[in-house]
Amino acid sequence: MREIDKTKPVLVTGGSGYVASWIIKMLLEEGIDVHATVRDPSD
Repeated sequence: MREIDKTKPVLVTGGSGYVASWIIKMLLEEGIDVHATVRDPSD
């Protein structure tokens, strides 16, 4: 796995999905700032 620069935010696409939610959880536990994209609920 690649090293992640912990001084920069990470973008996770599909942030409301099952797998992405676990990835986001792991990143947050490592102290990494996370930005996520989610689907528009009216779409």
